[in-house]
Amino acid sequence: MVEKNRYVEIRRTLLEAGKRNKNIPEETKKVPLEMRMRGTLLEDGNLLEHVRIETETGRMEEGILVSVDPRYDHDFGGHVEELRIVRQRIRKDMRDIT
Repeated sequence: MVEKNRYVEIRRTLLEAGKRNKNIPEETKKVPLEMRMRGTLLEDGNLLEHVRIETETGRMEEGILVSVDPRYDHDFGGHVEELRIVRQRIRKDMRDIT
């Protein structure tokens, strides 16, 4: 049981696989278009059940409860040497301008 007022993440299917645009890659057409959003749980609920939340911007949304106290685990990937070189070049060029 997940208590009301917990910070959670929900998932909602926006388009089923068969209703996706014809101009997208074949691999993409095979899966539904889903939206994930986070907010405060408005009533007690259980994982993988339908719940309602209020987002940080005050929107009321509904979907399947998939996570309680979700983590922010995205990153910008590994080091790319070419980007480091470009960054150095830009900084040098900017110093030369001033």
